Amino acid sequence: MSAIKNELASFYSYTQAGAIRTFGYLFEGSTELITKSEQFEKVAEILNEFIFYAKNELVDQLDMELADLLVETLQRILNVLIVK
Repeated sequence: MSAIKNELASFYSYTQAGAIRTFGYLFEGSTELITKSEQFEKVAEILNEFIFYAKNELVDQLDMELADLLVETLQRILNVLIVK
């Protein structure tokens, strides 16, 4: 989440963008391992944290590239939740 909040941006120019994209893939992979709906609690907290930082930190820093990555990540998250 530090990378999504862009706290590491002074060190790596693509950290925030990479973190946004990576979160989608990690969430998708984690969700695919869940077999019962009761187990969604295990990923709910990290999803809530991602949404919180996206609303409070990321929105203020959006440019076209970050917006595209955020939309791609949200589509990935929604698709895997719909399938499950």
